[in-house]
Amino acid sequence: MNGGESKEVTLTFALDSDASGEKTFLIETKAGDKIDSKPVAVTIEEGTSWTSSLSGIFGGNKTLLWVIGGINLILIILIIVLAVRILKR
Repeated sequence: MNGGESKEVTLTFALDSDASGEKTFLIETKAGDKIDSKPVAVTIEEGTSWTSSLSGIFGGNKTLLWVIGGINLILIILIIVLAVRILKR
């Protein structure tokens, strides 16, 4: 860029699932030999999706959620099989 020009920059952050609150970091710019640092504060709101709520309930253990889902699937199949057998009588 030439002197006096400006450009919009988009920064994308990869956040941990439990990230929340205000986070501060430095942005450094370089113009020739001059380096300038500016602190930037970003407020991260706690996730409100149903998956983040469930993982919060189970301490963030996604394996436990998969096990519970698998047990539910087995129970549904078992109920269907029993219902079909009862209807055939």
